[in-house]
Amino acid sequence: MSPSPLRRCALLAALAACEGAREEDRRPPHGGGYSRVAGVARTRFEPLGVLTPGARVAVEARGADVWRGYELSLSTGAVARLRFRAERGALDLVLYGPRTPQGLWGAPLARAAGGEKLRYAAASAGVYFVLLWAPRGAARGELRFECDGCRPPPCPPPAACDLFCEGGYAPAAGACLSCACAAAPACEGACPEGGACVAGRCESPCEASCDPRPAPVCGEDGRLYPNACLAACAAVAQVARERCDRPRPCREDDECPLRSACREGVCAPREEERPEEERPEEERPEEERPEEEPPAGEGAEEGADEEG
Repeated sequence: MSPSPLRRCALLAALAACEGAREEDRRPPHGGGYSRVAGVARTRFEPLGVLTPGARVAVEARGADVWRGYELSLSTGAVARLRFRAERGALDLVLYGPRTPQGLWGAPLARAAGGEKLRYAAASAGVYFVLLWAPRGAARGELRFECDGCRPPPCPPPAACDLFCEGGYAPAAGACLSCACAAAPACEGACPEGGACVAGRCESPCEASCDPRPAPVCGEDGRLYPNACLAACAAVAQVARERCDRPRPCREDDECPLRSACREGVCAPREEERPEEERPEEERPEEERPEEEPPAGEGAEEGADEEG
């Protein structure tokens, strides 16, 4: 006996939901979060060391929920080439950076699946992070790093530094930085019981209990909140995910959701993600621009000349 049309529709909807969940599981993590371990704030990614051009390193990845990788320094215009040669399993290489002064990595910049080569031309100098991400299970092999146009950085990155520092890293010799946090913000140690000092301000006990990982939601007040927990702490009902009619203010790209960037003080879709119809006319391909209408009167005069 075949299932009824309603049952078939329900089964198809369930299958589509499962496929969507699996696709979401394959989405690389955002590098903008941190957590506190034994009172120390640490970034989401665990650096295993620092790569230099020509490096070949034996690596192993344990799964999609273990976020480990390597730091590397790139100069402006340098082209990084990274490749994983598998002995067992397959993993993706995901590149982030440059690291912010607080130690965060931001949204993914580039990704190479399986044994594909990751190639990235650095738009700005700084320390980058390559994540060894294994959404399909454990993998083992060799990571290779080559760089065209790389110059020795003026300051080597602190080896395997995963600290999140609200006030930035403390200075070391010269103009270089150490893997230690600068002086604590003014609110450190001055927040009410159960609260926490985050980015120079006291968070309530409710906010401090929220997962720091970003999963933006839109509140009924038109503001974009980092996640549903923080929206609930503000007693604001959630109306949609990652969508708000009112633009979200920002100062840097790291303050915006994935696939967004800070443009003129507000979060906006990156140019490659914006639908063509939302782009200014001058940014659209020439064949998609609306045709200009002739000034009023010109068509009538031409018609009159032809009749005469």
